[in-house]
Amino acid sequence: YEGPINKARSINYGVKNFVKSEYFLMSDIDIVYGRYHLTYMLKQIPINKPVRITHYHCEILQEFYSSDFEKLKNVSHKEKFHAPGLGLIHRPSFMEIQGYNEEFIGYSPEDQCFNERIWVINDDIRLDSNIYTFHLWHDTLRQQHEHKQKNLELWPILNKKLIANENKDWGVL
Repeated sequence: YEGPINKARSINYGVKNFVKSEYFLMSDIDIVYGRYHLTYMLKQIPINKPVRITHYHCEILQEFYSSDFEKLKNVSHKEKFHAPGLGLIHRPSFMEIQGYNEEFIGYSPEDQCFNERIWVINDDIRLDSNIYTFHLWHDTLRQQHEHKQKNLELWPILNKKLIANENKDWGVL
């Protein structure tokens, strides 16, 4: 694909073309999960009800970088907070609202915009605060900051529409 990275388009493409299950886990690549995290999340899905299941999240400082969840539990970290950009997503609901809005460029509030739209048609189940993940520390690219400023101006406008990408073929690279 030529041009600036578009996280929203990439996610839409992946879900439309490769995800076939009713629910899928939305996650960053730098998230560390406990051994039974996904199993626990799947048990929380009510029968025949579209939901969005989210969990709590801790950011880890650079000096504690590790993919070992048990090790990370024992280091000091910032307080836990709700992670709306991560969690189990109901695929039919994702398709109904036409995924992430592809007008966002780079990385920015596209996940918050998506969450606010999908919450209109799905209940949000927040897992117990004892079930959480760790987000590993990393640098943010300068280009991402430039895109974020442009996207923050777009966000209030794009957030008002339930269906994203209405006038174009979405989820295509």
